[in-house]
Amino acid sequence: PKGQLLLINGRTEDEVARSLERVLLAMRISTSEPM
Repeated sequence: PKGQLLLINGRTEDEVARSLERVLLAMRISTSEPM
């Protein structure tokens, strides 16, 4: 079970990292547009 949890955690971490990168990019674009 520990191995499965590690695999799941790794997948979720990758997904979270990708989502965070997308959010950061969106924030940069939204902040750069008005300025």
